[in-house]
Amino acid sequence: MAYSFVKGVGSWQGVTVEGAQSAKMFLQAALNEQTQNFANGMSLNEANERFRLHLGIACGQQVGESSAYRVGVIPTKPEQYCFEMLKAFDAEANDQKNFAQWFIDYVRGTGIPLESYVPYGIIELVDSKNSIGEKWRAVTEDASCARWWIQANENMCGIP
Repeated sequence: MAYSFVKGVGSWQGVTVEGAQSAKMFLQAALNEQTQNFANGMSLNEANERFRLHLGIACGQQVGESSAYRVGVIPTKPEQYCFEMLKAFDAEANDQKNFAQWFIDYVRGTGIPLESYVPYGIIELVDSKNSIGEKWRAVTEDASCARWWIQANENMCGIP
């Protein structure tokens, strides 16, 4: 979902969501950092904690940008998509963090009445290709292979 948001192809309720440029750029940097963290051997829990923080900041930026054209207090489609990204991330990360509590605290700070947001199902979550765990496995395996190859080349001792 985050990648789709960054690329401007995320879909929410049949509508392609065009997020704010600042939110997309921040989220792209967060995705790059997450990949680098995986490659550097950071634990999945620590990497998830950092990514959750950055995802929340990106959604905060989206809400700020959406305030310029929001009608009333109803969240815009990009805001709703952000909330769904946070929900989906929590469901997939399964690390005892709670989207509901984050969201309640968040809407209190923004003035959006909680009853104005009716969560829908987690979209794209069933596709294992979108899995955080799958990304972590692929990147850490690639990083391990790269380290092995570098060490093998360094230890060749001049053998052609």
